[in-house]
Amino acid sequence: MRIYNFTSFPHAISNLKNKRLKISRFNELNDPFELLAADLLDIRHREAFTRFKKQLNEKAGIVCFSGAWGNPLIWGHYAKRHTGIALGFDVSDEMLLKVHYTASRPKIEFDQTKRKVVDGSKVVDQLIRTKFIDWKYEDEYRMVSVLRTHVAFCWICVIAKWVSSDVAIILRSGCSFGSATWLEHL
Repeated sequence: MRIYNFTSFPHAISNLKNKRLKISRFNELNDPFELLAADLLDIRHREAFTRFKKQLNEKAGIVCFSGAWGNPLIWGHYAKRHTGIALGFDVSDEMLLKVHYTASRPKIEFDQTKRKVVDGSKVVDQLIRTKFIDWKYEDEYRMVSVLRTHVAFCWICVIAKWVSSDVAIILRSGCSFGSATWLEHL
C-alpha cells in the first residue's frame, strides 16, 4: 500500500539526509482527545484512562501517514501551509493500523472489583485506531513503536528497517511538493 508522510520542506530534507522519520509521542499529537475516545462517564474511569495515557505516552509512539496525498486540508495542516513535502512509502498492509472514525465514543468494559479495563490489549488497539469523525479527511494510517531509551526516530533509507522489527518499508521513487513550495527551496 502507498502511504504518505507530510512534513515541512526542511524536515523532509533532514529526514531524507538522516534516513529517519520522527516517532511522535501521543501527547504531542494535534488531537487533545488522542487515546481518550472511550465513553468515560464515571470519574474513576476517566482518572484510570488519564493514567493509562500517561503510561502509554512514556512507552510507545507513532508515525502517522495518510492514504490521501491530494487533500488540500492535509497539505495545509501537516505540510507547513502547502510549502512542504509528502514523502511516499510503499508499506505492507500488515505493518499499518488503519484509523477508524466515529461520531460516538466506543464503550469500554471496566471491572469495578479489579479496577481495570476488561481485555486491555483489545482496548489499547481500539483506542489507538479511533478518532472523531471530523478527522476522516486525513485517511490516516499509523505505525506504533515501543520506545527504547532516547529513540525518537524511525530510520528510513531506500529499503529501511522499522525500529521495532525487521520489516522493510520502501521510499517510493519520488516526492510530492506542496502547491506553495518555492523552487528556490529545491
